[in-house]
Amino acid sequence: MRPLHPPLKVIENKLFLPSEELLLRWVANDSNLSQDTIQALENDPIAQKLYTELKKPNDTTIEVDESIEDEPPPPLPAFLGELIDKRIAAREHFTNVSVPSSGQILRLDKIVGEKGPIDWDLPGPLAMLISEPTETKNVWYGWMVASETDYASYWDMLLEPEDEPFDPSAAVIQIWNPVNIYIPSDVSVLGILKPERLQAALALAVEFATGSELDISLSQPGHIAPRTTYDNFSILTGSPISGDNDPRQRYQMLYHRAADVLREVAPSVIYESESETVSKSSWMAKIIQKFKDFFQVPWEMGTTIPAMAFVLVVSVVTYIFWPLNPIDTTYQTIVAQKTDEMANEWREFTFIWEGEARNSFAFSPTAQTSPATKAFSAGLLTARETLLENHDFVLPTPLKNNWSKNQWASYFDLGRWTFFLWTASQFPNDMQPNFWEKQRDILAQFKAKFENRQENEAKDVVAKLEEKVEPFLKMLLTSDEPKIYDDLGFGLEELMSLLASN
Repeated sequence: MRPLHPPLKVIENKLFLPSEELLLRWVANDSNLSQDTIQALENDPIAQKLYTELKKPNDTTIEVDESIEDEPPPPLPAFLGELIDKRIAAREHFTNVSVPSSGQILRLDKIVGEKGPIDWDLPGPLAMLISEPTETKNVWYGWMVASETDYASYWDMLLEPEDEPFDPSAAVIQIWNPVNIYIPSDVSVLGILKPERLQAALALAVEFATGSELDISLSQPGHIAPRTTYDNFSILTGSPISGDNDPRQRYQMLYHRAADVLREVAPSVIYESESETVSKSSWMAKIIQKFKDFFQVPWEMGTTIPAMAFVLVVSVVTYIFWPLNPIDTTYQTIVAQKTDEMANEWREFTFIWEGEARNSFAFSPTAQTSPATKAFSAGLLTARETLLENHDFVLPTPLKNNWSKNQWASYFDLGRWTFFLWTASQFPNDMQPNFWEKQRDILAQFKAKFENRQENEAKDVVAKLEEKVEPFLKMLLTSDEPKIYDDLGFGLEELMSLLASN
């Protein structure tokens, strides 16, 4: 195996060494530095060495040989000149582009939270591709993007000439490294994927989440080649990672840790599920365990990560798979297959409580609507508007609440899943064969949750799931008859009408 470029140590330093700004503040005894930051700097031997050098008096005189002043500078290597030209072209092309928008690759220079800049040292800019907004305002789904094409794996998507112009720092989309980004952070545009190329990235994400184990005998670090992913998108990727001796494994650990700051800031990154434990036999548990096993790298191997990497860092394993909510995976699957026909169907779909005007609700200010009904209705509406990429959407006053975080979260999630599943029933040819089996797993989880609840609406949910949804999902495991999809769609519409009108 040839050495990969750049060396891992160079990448590690780029991601985790203290920034020049932070070091200068430390040297100047900046009183605004937190004690945690100072302690981390003091415990970092590299930072200590840089601190000592910066503290030395600057009395060095530089002598200039005047005889060489008129000599022309040596020519730049061709590859370096090409990189500079690409960076300039991208900067000029995207100077006046507004953000955010699906398919944009953004450069993040400063981390900003809801209350302003956070106390986090960013040694250098980070890059990420954003795909679509989450249900939390100003927070988007996306993936980290990097420049090191040599470290590309089977789950990386390389940018190609058809994606130009793009900055050379944004050359590889790390599908294995999903993040949420709070857009008010200081960002600029490095590139924009065409819709079909974003669809390719989403299709690779679906394959990554649902695919089988890879053949590690095909591992070839540093090698890239074209391949076809789910739904016949042609992409350029690397080869499978072979194991602990593959330098790309440590590379991915480094970038996972570098992305933790985004997971710390974005408020929707952690899905706070109810206390029920997901069955170990479920597809989600298998995927999470698969990634836990893969990324369980012993800390003894190679060089250790500097102490600065551990300030405010949360466990990689906790966020190794995004999103942890299986309903979000259903959503991602549908988004990967999104068509104009689907969008028209969503726009024309009106819920039972909606008036003639869009989002004009028939809820009376004095109506005694139950929290369960409101949460379910909010989930339905959120699902539709999210699929339509309605970035300005906010829940109307009667439905406003933090439904995904309170005791009615199951109804909110059921509303989202019902609309997503209804969409799949209307466009079944766009779904993978194993899609329906995964929906049966989700249905089983919902049944277990609602069977343990005491309110009347919970009993209605269980009855309707058993009568109008479960039988047809079971049939779809062995049959592909159009009537089954039609009956499933009608059953889901009945569920929407029943619970949303209680």
